[in-house]
Amino acid sequence: MLANTLRKSLQTTSVSPWIIYVTDFVSLIYNLKAVL
Repeated sequence: MLANTLRKSLQTTSVSPWIIYVTDFVSLIYNLKAVL
């Protein structure tokens, strides 16, 4: 998934943790849209 790729790139660059939470939130929204 796109979220996993973004998460890996964020971890390698060691960005602020909140960005990872935002990425998870966005991926959750996309998953809900896919289901609906």
